[in-house]
Amino acid sequence: MFWQYWTSDWLDCGYYSKKNRKYSQRYDIIFSGEFMDLTLYEQADNIIAVIKESSAYKNVIDSLARFESEANLKEKVNNFNQSKRMYESVSIYGKHHPDYQCASKSLVEAKANLFAEPAYESYLKSLKEINEELRVFSSEIEEALRECLVTKDQVCRKG
Repeated sequence: MFWQYWTSDWLDCGYYSKKNRKYSQRYDIIFSGEFMDLTLYEQADNIIAVIKESSAYKNVIDSLARFESEANLKEKVNNFNQSKRMYESVSIYGKHHPDYQCASKSLVEAKANLFAEPAYESYLKSLKEINEELRVFSSEIEEALRECLVTKDQVCRKG
């Protein structure tokens, strides 16, 4: 199951220690099954598998592969990131910094060059599509959990 691999990697990275006792206790509770029924984790794994099989996820992976395979795009991304770092370091001091105009112009040009690429556009479009699907799914889960939220002055509305 996904969570077992994740938690075993998490433990191997050194997060499971006496220093991080609250994390280790949380892991022990989840591992022993006292926190929730383990079928919930199996269902989460099934949901992850369905998401990975969806066309939106495959579109993101394909467009990312196309995006990463083009050499000129890597150069444009690096140029954009460099311009962004320069702009951020200059903008701290405000518009009166001597390099502000140059940095902002460089950032605008780098962003325009990057966003004009069809491969980058398709990547952003597919990423937006899957994020919207995940947002809707997340809000449905949140609504389902909200119906069964127990607070001090109310009890669970679901049986």
